[in-house]
Amino acid sequence: PLFNSRPSTLPTMKSRANCSGEIVDQCRSSCSICLAALQGITSPEKKTFMRQTIIVVICEVLLGLLEFSAKCNDHECVEAVKDAIHQAALIIIRRVCYETVHTEKGSDGAEKIKVQSRVLSLEAVRPITGMLLPQLYGKDVEAPNERRMLEMWHEILLLLSPYSTSFVHVDLDETSGGEGVDGTRRHRRCHDWNDVAPMVATSILCIILPTFRKMELPTTLQHDNESMEKELFCRPAYSSSVWHLIRKGLGRFGETDNFGGSARNGGSGPLDDEAVDKIYGDGLFDITSPESRDQLLRRRCSHILRILLEYERVVVSKKAPAKGSSQESGNSDDVARKLVDLWTKYVLCFEMLEMEIELHLVDQVWPTLIELCAACKNPSSFDDGGKEVEPILRLPSIVWDDIASVLSLVLLSDAPTMRKLGLFRFLGGYAGIESTVTAKESGTVQNSVTESVYMKNPKAKYKIKKKTGIKTSAEPAPLSIVSIGFVVDVVIRSYDSLIGTKVGTNIQIDEGGKLISEDVTCLLKTFMSNYVKTLATAEEDNCRLSSLVSAVFGSKLIDTHKIRTVALLYRSVADALESDESVTATAALEPATISATIRSIQAAFASGGAPKLLQVGLMRDVSLALKHTLPWQKPDVSLILQVLAMYPPEDASFLSEGSSRFETTESKNSESLARSALCAWVRKLGDGKWSTNAAPALATAFVSGQLLPFVETELSLGVDKAEREMAM
Repeated sequence: PLFNSRPSTLPTMKSRANCSGEIVDQCRSSCSICLAALQGITSPEKKTFMRQTIIVVICEVLLGLLEFSAKCNDHECVEAVKDAIHQAALIIIRRVCYETVHTEKGSDGAEKIKVQSRVLSLEAVRPITGMLLPQLYGKDVEAPNERRMLEMWHEILLLLSPYSTSFVHVDLDETSGGEGVDGTRRHRRCHDWNDVAPMVATSILCIILPTFRKMELPTTLQHDNESMEKELFCRPAYSSSVWHLIRKGLGRFGETDNFGGSARNGGSGPLDDEAVDKIYGDGLFDITSPESRDQLLRRRCSHILRILLEYERVVVSKKAPAKGSSQESGNSDDVARKLVDLWTKYVLCFEMLEMEIELHLVDQVWPTLIELCAACKNPSSFDDGGKEVEPILRLPSIVWDDIASVLSLVLLSDAPTMRKLGLFRFLGGYAGIESTVTAKESGTVQNSVTESVYMKNPKAKYKIKKKTGIKTSAEPAPLSIVSIGFVVDVVIRSYDSLIGTKVGTNIQIDEGGKLISEDVTCLLKTFMSNYVKTLATAEEDNCRLSSLVSAVFGSKLIDTHKIRTVALLYRSVADALESDESVTATAALEPATISATIRSIQAAFASGGAPKLLQVGLMRDVSLALKHTLPWQKPDVSLILQVLAMYPPEDASFLSEGSSRFETTESKNSESLARSALCAWVRKLGDGKWSTNAAPALATAFVSGQLLPFVETELSLGVDKAEREMAM
């Protein structure tokens, strides 16, 4: 009967002048029916048809009860309905994010663990964010209930916690504590927690933050037996968990390429009838693709950051320096004011690049981005006099991950011309990152081409005018702050997307009324060379250099990128390690990485995607990388032989007899350099002792048939050792 009548036509809920105790009891009884129905249709044991539709109807009934209670002007009745709305929101959130684990006895009497996946999808969150939560924490709500706010914030902190398989204390069943009748039913985070929890948390925070941002809320999860101390409370703008969510969300771009899709602009498009039926059927259908979900998460986090900054700006504006105040407090207020201004500029840049793809609009962001990079170079630059401010008392400083999120919007854009523009600005040193690359006039275009991209270089690349009117220069951030992951996952990925397309890598620049042609390929090669030298000289343990070399010469790069991109990166890194005498450091390259790389190289060569001369160059660069790696203390003989088998001896060659003289000369030079590099690599293995004992063992293996000449290795593919020995 509950779902056969709408809230406005409930037979027992007609408007009356005065609310009696009977009406209050009926209101509470109706709320109990709604919660019981919601518990029933979201139970994992029941397969309910049209689950999403029933959830919407229950929310409408609760809203109708709230409207009726407000007309009755009865505070007790209104609070009872709001408690029911609060409980309904918690039930839906928990059914979306948590899975049920319980034990049951089998036929043999042994206990078996049974896991039931989460019941609802992300679509079930829409009714509570669009219907329920605005009634509790909307703009028109005066003095929200503190108990409900703390319970909702505790739920948010649970969603912000990292994934683990430990059980959580959530009440998803009729009994308290989240346990079943036998006390064996428990709940834990769902297996896709890292995708689901941020989406649910951001959708809720966008609704409740305008109210919650003013409150002092707990920063950590508290249990009943723990006491809450005063210093564990702060505003959401100073919560490390909230900032972790914001930064992770802003940098969420996924691992799949969607350069031709619609995830950045326009969303996922309208839904067809089949999708609508699935959504409003069982509530287990997520309409958003991974790319669209990442886009939605970025925009929500940007909106959350804007909400926090709006209130913080009001707070710092009220803290005007008073007469007689100490200089230390004045400096702290000035630090907070500058941080708010800086983060506001950051949000404006991020939102503009998220929404816009027009080049003339995107090109206006770079001066502000240079200022942000200058602040990123020295995180404590706002601390006057060298006095540190407690992290809990101010907004955090901008770090490289924040800058990387903004740059990724350009470098991973759907528009190829925008990606090329971002690569030119970043690799050329016009985005606030220090670079030695200078624009060289490699050619002048006489006739204008309509398909070319025309851009103007800023007259003052690093000069930024501040509001004070004093002319100061914002120095570019050092190249060492750029992370390895950004170079590999964003810069290289963006460049690889331009290879083989109509857009290409050449870019036309209008400088002083003169068209100059620049090639992004040359900029990337120079950037990678400078980046390797910077990492080699910036630290003593060479951990970052080892990570870069492992990423470039790893199997993933070959498997996921075009062979031209791989050849460019190999040559850039190898030449930087070999040519510059200042690069004395050596990187660590694990044997497992080398083994996987060999298999990927063999597969790439066998596919026919790499010309013979390109194969020679790739093997040369691999040998140079091995030469500059730390020697293995316990060499793997089988792996060393696999590496050596990739290189032909002096009397053999990769090239065929019909190759040109240039190809033959280039091949011989590369092969000669590769043999020298391999000799230096082998001599370092095992503290230089392994090579002295390897020759007799290899001769014995060759005589016994365990090794074959280089020209016969292709014939032995697919033939194991035992089969070869039996054939002899």
